[in-house]
Amino acid sequence: MSKTPKSISKLGRKVLSQGGSDKKLWLFGDSFLSEQPSGTPVEILQKQWFNQIGLMLHADVYNTAVNGSSLEYLIMMLIQNKDIMKPGDYAIFTLTEPTRKWFIYDRPDWGNLWMKGGYRQYPVKKVVEAIDSYKEHLTNEAGNLSLYYGALGLINHICSFHGIKYCVLPCFAPHISLKYEEHGSNAWAAAGGHKITEIEHMGKMCKIRGNLTKISTEEFGDGDEAGNSKDEWTHIMQEKWRGCDQRLNHLTEHNHEFLAKKVYNCLIMGQDVDLTTGFKKAVINRDNFRDINPNNIYNHAYSMVEIDDDYEYTKKYNKKFKLF
Repeated sequence: MSKTPKSISKLGRKVLSQGGSDKKLWLFGDSFLSEQPSGTPVEILQKQWFNQIGLMLHADVYNTAVNGSSLEYLIMMLIQNKDIMKPGDYAIFTLTEPTRKWFIYDRPDWGNLWMKGGYRQYPVKKVVEAIDSYKEHLTNEAGNLSLYYGALGLINHICSFHGIKYCVLPCFAPHISLKYEEHGSNAWAAAGGHKITEIEHMGKMCKIRGNLTKISTEEFGDGDEAGNSKDEWTHIMQEKWRGCDQRLNHLTEHNHEFLAKKVYNCLIMGQDVDLTTGFKKAVINRDNFRDINPNNIYNHAYSMVEIDDDYEYTKKYNKKFKLF
């Protein structure tokens, strides 16, 4: 679960050191890149795919990522840190869902407006009502499109200008990818939308195929999004884990290793990143979900111990106050 940063200007801090290295690996994004709580053993931190890349690069890792954060937050972190990023540094970006919004300044982790809790916990009722109204009346694909490709354009520009070697990974399928043909025969679809095609996340540098969420979801059930993976993910995530993923950054350990190698090859050799092949699937089910984080080895703020305690409390409460 996300920790609230006391000051967003304090992010971009060193979280894994290579002992005097002159190289830096910068991380910008959401929960696919976020660090574990303070006090997590180094051997656990070294299992995270981005920290594995830092070790392979012999680079100090500077992490700005926050669980549940938005593209607006990523942009601000990049702007705040760009002038201390040096030629030859590395950077990884995970582009999240553009419907997320950074409405409450000191809670960037409340960017997902549709998650349970979140901004609804804010003590000012008028602010909560205003966000509710935004969701109902004002959110639109044009705004989402502008934010997504605005972030992408800024990333490409800043990294190219500063000589940063970088990799951009979509967290979700970019459902608003668009290439507008003003006078093309299919410039407007029958439903009134633009002609939709894919635009590469890194321009002509390399191609990024697939997205991180598909890898994460297909670890469940039969390993196929077109099968029962989504249903099993929903059941285990909501009913068994109560909304707190017990994996590290939404991936099992083998897939951390595999993703690290793919992104490393992108940063060093400019290879395309194929997120659609080679990853382990169908490794989590209703029989083994407890084995993913045994004894809370990952140091999650909300582990199976707390989940079980909450479940037992809920059972006792419902039994005590059951209405006949």
